[in-house]
Amino acid sequence: MSTVEVVIGTPILFLFVVAMVGLGFYAQNVGQVQGAAQDAARMGSLQRSTSDAYNFAYTVAKDDLGSTCNSSGGGLPSVSQPVISSGTDNVTLLTITVECKVTEFGISYTIDESSSAPVDTYRGGQL
Repeated sequence: MSTVEVVIGTPILFLFVVAMVGLGFYAQNVGQVQGAAQDAARMGSLQRSTSDAYNFAYTVAKDDLGSTCNSSGGGLPSVSQPVISSGTDNVTLLTITVECKVTEFGISYTIDESSSAPVDTYRGGQL
């Protein structure tokens, strides 16, 4: 009877451990892309023009993500054009979306995260 339990239980336990490791890698990658989006939005909000905001946001996202994105796609994240909007209390917000294609254990998926940052009022120009 115990042999039957081991034969049935071992593969189930193994699949459970593999699933937990895979979810851990997924959570780590999502956290890295979220952090890159936050850093990119903050750096973009300090710039004077939307083209400078995009360039600096892309540079920051690329540096933050390092080798997280797939090497088949050049290993680089894609960054959306900055979106300027009006938030609460008349605060101008800059929103950036970062997208990264990731492959873990032969499974490919895309993570895209957005972040907003208030535009710095003391940056010295129009955005």
